Order: sequence, then C-alpha cells, then structure tokens
Amino acid sequence: MASSTGFRGLFKEGLAWVAGGVVVALSLFYSENISRGIASFTRSANENGAELAMRVVEAHQEPDLQRGEAMVGKGRRIFLRADRNNMFHVKAYINGRPVNSLVDTGATFVAIPYEAAAAIGLRPRQSEFTIKVRTANGISLNAPVVLRKVRIGEIVVHDVDALITPPGMLHTTLVGMEFLKRLKRVNIRGRELELVN
Repeated sequence: MASSTGFRGLFKEGLAWVAGGVVVALSLFYSENISRGIASFTRSANENGAELAMRVVEAHQEPDLQRGEAMVGKGRRIFLRADRNNMFHVKAYINGRPVNSLVDTGATFVAIPYEAAAAIGLRPRQSEFTIKVRTANGISLNAPVVLRKVRIGEIVVHDVDALITPPGMLHTTLVGMEFLKRLKRVNIRGRELELVN
C-alpha cells in the first residue's frame, strides 16, 4: 500500500514536470510571434498617435482653427483642449467678426461683454437692457440680441439668442448652452471638449 502511494506521488510529480516542460516549450515557440504582434500593435498605436498629433498640429497652424481642432468624418467634429485652468478658449466668429471667447458648458446663455459687442457693431440702447440675470455680484440687466451666425472652426449655428452684458460686467464672451444645445453632440473627455455638428 505504501509503495503504491509512493508510486502515485512520483507519477504526479512526473506529470507536473512534463506539463511544465510543455508550457516552456510552447512559450519559447510562440514568444517570437507574440513579440512581433506586440511590436506591431505598439508601432501601429504610435503611428496612429503620431497621425492624430499631426492633425492637431496642422489644425493649430490654420488661422481659422483652434488648438486641438480636427475635422473628421462626414459631419463637423472639433476637439478643444483645455488650458491649465481647465478653460476652453476659442476664437469664435460672431456675425463674421472674430471674438475671443470661452466655451462654457455651465453657462446658459451666449453672453457678450458690452465692449466686445460694440467692437463688432452691436450697440444696444440703454432702454434695451431689460433681461434680469442673477450673477455672483447680484442682479444685472442685459440686452437681448439674436446673432445671425456664430462659427467656431467649421461649426456654424444661425440665429443664436444672446445677451449683451452691461459695460464692465464681463471680460470674455461666453459661448454657453444656447449655442451648444444646437449641436449634435457635446462631450467632455478629460481635458478635451468634443463638439459635433
């Protein structure tokens, strides 16, 4: 009985060694192919990353495109990269005129500082400041306008409701949800904002 138990133990140990040898042999046999596959995948990923980076650089070099923008597919798709403060700065074209702006998904309106509005020919009379808006500094009266066209990169939206803020109230034009809700998709991924029209 003891000898049969000892034999079974030796047999199991022998099987373990054979199985281990097979695993090692297969590993050596396939390692070259696995390495080639990993190298191919890595090279492909690097090439795709380089291609994407190139598109971003090329878009940045175009005067009408913003850093991080790229046109992909049949529709218009733009990627905006956040600055160090996680703000998405762009040059928007309002009624064909360039305006330094901030795309803000937390803003309800498109809000244009009085000074920027005047620079592009929008000069509401004092009596037109009728829309009350609650801000961190209290309630302000703003002038409603309809913008014929707002363009960011190749994304164009017509007849956009906007507000002109009182003088000194705002320093940068905010492109808020009144513009963004007209797009097919708005998506924040990390430090990038994707806009699709």
